[in-house]
Amino acid sequence: MNDSYDNTITICNTFGLEIDCIESCTSIVRNKQVVIDLKLTDKRPPCPECGNESVKIKGYVAKKINHSILNDKGCVLVYHAMMLVYL
Repeated sequence: MNDSYDNTITICNTFGLEIDCIESCTSIVRNKQVVIDLKLTDKRPPCPECGNESVKIKGYVAKKINHSILNDKGCVLVYHAMMLVYL
């Protein structure tokens, strides 16, 4: 196993995520804060209006969650949410 995979497993266990939900994961310490950067796997839902499964990813937008799971350090969880376009 490599360190990246081990870090991903640790982050999944800490935040209650499934390993198959994460495409990529990095973590750094910046200004005494742990910053965890996640890109979630592509699990496009069908259109909620018509059920069409022809959905394109327009792009990703970074969203930040300040998390208090680490008591001795600040923790910021950054995830890249998909912006979907229904055809």
